[in-house]
Amino acid sequence: MDRALGVLSVVIVAAVALPFATVNGRGELVAILAVVAAVCAVAAAVVFSERAADVVRATAARIPIPLLHKVTAALTAAVRAYAHHHGALLRVLVESILVQIFRVVQAWCLGQALGIGLSLTTYFAFIPLIVFIMQIPITPNGLGTTQVAFDRFLVPQGAAPPQVFALSVLFLGLGILGSLPGGVLYAFSGKGVAREVTR
Repeated sequence: MDRALGVLSVVIVAAVALPFATVNGRGELVAILAVVAAVCAVAAAVVFSERAADVVRATAARIPIPLLHKVTAALTAAVRAYAHHHGALLRVLVESILVQIFRVVQAWCLGQALGIGLSLTTYFAFIPLIVFIMQIPITPNGLGTTQVAFDRFLVPQGAAPPQVFALSVLFLGLGILGSLPGGVLYAFSGKGVAREVTR
């Protein structure tokens, strides 16, 4: 659910910013947002409707891949567990949107420091989608896919490729740096749990 709400926050931030941004390739951007929004709509339907969950499971069952059947059943069961936690879902969604806004402003500040003269609305239109691409598990921590996404979206807007590459590396690095406190907390909480179990 955390991932699903994170993706939904990406769609919301980019969709709200798009009407105010003057960008090249608007049609492509709208198409990507539409596809991702459709996936979010399916996930939302599964959360709030057992019938929708049954449809998803039945559709997956028609594809002759046993692993897909198991994954679909596990995911729908996990998502359905949140069906009666509307307040928690809304809170996480709002917090995810705030995180997306922070990441966009972070990228814009880095871009300004590197001499990239794109408007803040342009960053709001593209950075959420770049963050989404970074999260797709193709390469370790989005290394490589991040650089491709920055180049694909920002260079056509008039940004120079060397500066865009530097921005992509710094943006990825700050993301890693920002995750370290959570990793430390997780590591120490894990040790605490292990100690409790051994007692």
